[in-house]
Parts: sequence; structure tokens; C-alpha cells
Amino acid sequence: MSRPRDAHRFDFVTAVVLMPHGEGGSFLATSVNLSESGMLLSADKGVEKGQRFEFMAGRFAGDCQVMWCHATEAQDSIFGIVFTSLGPRAREEIGKLLAEENPPDE
Repeated sequence: MSRPRDAHRFDFVTAVVLMPHGEGGSFLATSVNLSESGMLLSADKGVEKGQRFEFMAGRFAGDCQVMWCHATEAQDSIFGIVFTSLGPRAREEIGKLLAEENPPDE
């Protein structure tokens, strides 16, 4: 069963460090957009659906899982992650970013 796409996504470009669970090493990706539940990322390294990572993205970090991935013509990959574990500070930082992008109506 698939989840409905989160309507509160916005363009968000930043460097994201991904560290595979159970494996050594890390690699760099670039975020394309952000929502409360996940991010769209681009990287020059392939990933697999279901793969789990620890990540660091600017002012927040946590754990995530790849929900889908596609290779591009340039041999890069674009993939969607869902946040599987975020601490209170990370949730607060994401909430601030979303509020900055979508200010309340006056």
C-alpha cells in the first residue's frame, strides 16, 4: 500500500551526507525538495529501494529509508527517502523550514 504524496513539499537544496546502516563509508547527495516526512535526493551513487541510512542535512539529522529510486541518463540516481527516526530537535528544525516556506495566512 502506498502512502499519499505529502502536499507540503517545497524546493530545498542542501548537501546531505548519507551513511549506510551496517556498512562502512558515507557519500554525499543533494536534496531537491523537503516535506515533514521525507526528502527527494540526487546523488552520483546508486541506491536500492529499502536501503536504510543515517543522514545529516544542514540543521537536522536522523535515520531514513529509500522508498523509490531511478537511475538518470548521466548515471546519477534520484531517489525519495522517508524519515524513519527524527529526534525532537530535527522535527523542530524541519517545522521551522516548512513554516518559513509556508507562512500562515494573515
